[in-house]
Amino acid sequence: MLLTGCSTEIEEQIPSGNEEGMVHTVTMRLDGEIQHFDDDTRSVSSDWDNNAKLYIQYQTSSGKVSGVATYNKSSDEWTVSYYGSITSNVKTACEVYYFENPSYTNVSSVGLNARKPVYFDTQASYLYKEGVVYLKTLLRPKTGRIRFHGTPGYKFTFAGLKCFTEYNISENRILSETIAQNITVGTDGYTPYIYATFVDDTNCQITVYDAETDYYYQRGFNKNSVLTPTKSGYIDVPTLQSRNGWTIQELSPLCPDNNHPHKIDMGNGLKWACHNLGNDEPGAGGYCYAWGETSNKYKFNDENYKYYKYVNSYEDWIYTKYYNDAPDYGKVDNKTELELSDDAARAAWGGTWRMPTHDEFISLINGCTWILTQRNRFYGYRVLAPNGNTIFLPFAGIYEYDWSEDDSDGNTLKYSREMGLYWSSTLEIEESGCECAYCLYISDTDENVCVSNNDYDNYRWNGLTVRPVCK
Repeated sequence: MLLTGCSTEIEEQIPSGNEEGMVHTVTMRLDGEIQHFDDDTRSVSSDWDNNAKLYIQYQTSSGKVSGVATYNKSSDEWTVSYYGSITSNVKTACEVYYFENPSYTNVSSVGLNARKPVYFDTQASYLYKEGVVYLKTLLRPKTGRIRFHGTPGYKFTFAGLKCFTEYNISENRILSETIAQNITVGTDGYTPYIYATFVDDTNCQITVYDAETDYYYQRGFNKNSVLTPTKSGYIDVPTLQSRNGWTIQELSPLCPDNNHPHKIDMGNGLKWACHNLGNDEPGAGGYCYAWGETSNKYKFNDENYKYYKYVNSYEDWIYTKYYNDAPDYGKVDNKTELELSDDAARAAWGGTWRMPTHDEFISLINGCTWILTQRNRFYGYRVLAPNGNTIFLPFAGIYEYDWSEDDSDGNTLKYSREMGLYWSSTLEIEESGCECAYCLYISDTDENVCVSNNDYDNYRWNGLTVRPVCK
């Protein structure tokens, strides 16, 4: 039961021994429920899992104070941690947010995705009295949810929906993103639920891209009957055999003829090659290169890397070019972009061909739809630009030397059916100490597309593929 307080408003005094800016911890009693999604009952429940977290924005006379409440099931109590001062002895407004199974959390943000429901109550209230916070709230889902129905094992990509991707705790802000979702129909004939809203409320349209063909499907929906908060539903997946009310269109061809390489305009005036360096088949992997080397090879390690040498005057191995860190470990030249003389694409194809920059990969990711698919015998992502043009980036793997299994014949190509790593021309200097360069990382195992730092084995001496670009 929520307690009532006296009418005077007093700011909480910092507990003895604490300083301003330190975290405060108090007990919380919850008078509240969560309105779960439920296909039959739309049930409201007060049951909470152990270690469940509520993110609370307490209103005070000086603004909002952020807090996190963690549930202890054995004691049936919540413990709140927060910074600053909250109002005492008077019922005061607050906002409460709950995220079901978030993908990650840290001190500043909570990671979300399209398969995680979001609940909140912006009209909640709290009372802080005698060292205990009493919270009253009813948490409701922010979005509707849908799932697709189709043949078990069928893979496809859909677009047209917007999902939540992050909650910024200190700023009290939920970030959303419009992204294409790659998904597979489960053994029960359904996909997981997707929690989202339409990208365009006036044109509520979903697009489905077939992972096995060159076709895609589109259909409009009534926003009042689909993706309404607290409601669930499903949509039949369209196929060539069963359209189910969807219109059908064919994707642009990857290559108009066999006169490679083609220059494919993917937006912003930048043209991408239709295939990787070293192979004129659009789906094949091609050659692998160490970063800044212009010749391919079959053994990749730091000792045979062109810009990592033993120098007697230093009595150590150092970087001889493209180095911006401590001078004891390299010759500082403050170069952060490959010179064209060290660019594998320019060396092989001439003209204006070159390797893409970090920012150009980011633009390709953010400006296009990425469809997880298979082309002939090759797995990878088909990238669809807003202008209708398309390229295919295969999972070409990585040449990476395993020192525990010294092999004089060279390295083994790893992960060639699971991921692809494509060099950018940009050195990564913020975290790696200049031993890595940025690369495009694409994966089947975690359905990830990103421009990586040194989390994905993009050490400069490893063998990665190259997709050239030109103006």
